[in-house]
Amino acid sequence: MPLGFLEFGPVLGAEFAPVPNLSVGFHVRIESLGLLSYVITENGDGYEPNTINGMGIGADVNFYPQTVRKGFYFGGLLEYLWGTATYNQGDVDEYRNTTSFLAAAFDGGYKFSLSRSFYLRIGGTLGAAFPLDEQPTVHPNAPNNTSNYNQSNVTVFGMIDLAIGVTF
Repeated sequence: MPLGFLEFGPVLGAEFAPVPNLSVGFHVRIESLGLLSYVITENGDGYEPNTINGMGIGADVNFYPQTVRKGFYFGGLLEYLWGTATYNQGDVDEYRNTTSFLAAAFDGGYKFSLSRSFYLRIGGTLGAAFPLDEQPTVHPNAPNNTSNYNQSNVTVFGMIDLAIGVTF
């Protein structure tokens, strides 16, 4: 999913069809390579992080009215994400937030069969990410190293999906 570089990180995945019109997929998201990952992790003062280190793993299920090879599809996904955002890197005020999320989303779109071996899938995803175990802010240069702050709220998100794939 190359649009991930503009959104919440590129995705590498594989899917299989246990029946002719249902696909089950598993994927890995490299969150730190997504532009929107930086935007949604702004701190309370409106600053984006200098760096993000994070990944996500997940699964999705999609239903195709006719066949998994081409046509309209709809379904859903679950993804577990974890990562650390570093703010003011290299400064005396440097700090890090570590958080994990469970994301749930609905997706749908259309799958084009480009040849017997290649496909293009275009669609959209709409969902929410729920914080699971946010850690206290770590200030490596401060005397006590940590501070308390408010829990993150649920993040609602939407993405345009563009996937290029190989069929075996």
